[in-house]
Amino acid sequence: RASLIIVALVFLILAFVAFQSLRSERQRSEAESALRDSHERYRALVEASTEGTLLVLDGQCAYSNPTMQEMLGRGPESLSTLALSDLLPDGRTDPVVAYVRDVEAGKDAPAQVEGQMVDVDGTPIEMLLSASRMAIGERLGVILIARDIRRTKEVEAELGKTRERYKALRATIDVGVFRTTAGRRGRMVE
Repeated sequence: RASLIIVALVFLILAFVAFQSLRSERQRSEAESALRDSHERYRALVEASTEGTLLVLDGQCAYSNPTMQEMLGRGPESLSTLALSDLLPDGRTDPVVAYVRDVEAGKDAPAQVEGQMVDVDGTPIEMLLSASRMAIGERLGVILIARDIRRTKEVEAELGKTRERYKALRATIDVGVFRTTAGRRGRMVE
């Protein structure tokens, strides 16, 4: 009888341990699945972004989305072997470097900064950059969001030329000219 009681107790303990193991394995599997889903959603979100995204860990480019790869004319393998300084113009102190260092150190930094990055041919690209500090495990890094502003700069330059032509025309004609704001109660501007 004592042997049967001991065997029954051992069986109950083994069943309890097996049940707990099965339950913890099921929870681990669900957690892995949730992590995988979260990772895929994040990757889809970053890759669908219309702005370039670059993850910089310890000064090295760790990840870039297709938009950034297209802007810089480089593939993901090429970018992942480069340091951030390799993507910046040579021969001068770039505001991007100071901005990234300030964000990485947790210092007060502007929300955005204008700067340049170079494409695969070394051609500078005017960009509007914003950075966010982040950590992956023990590694500190920065996520850079970049928007190519070359076209915007061209439009601004053309607008400046058009304004100058307008002012020259206005100064030479003998007709009164005024400008107002649009709307029901237009305000005299000039």
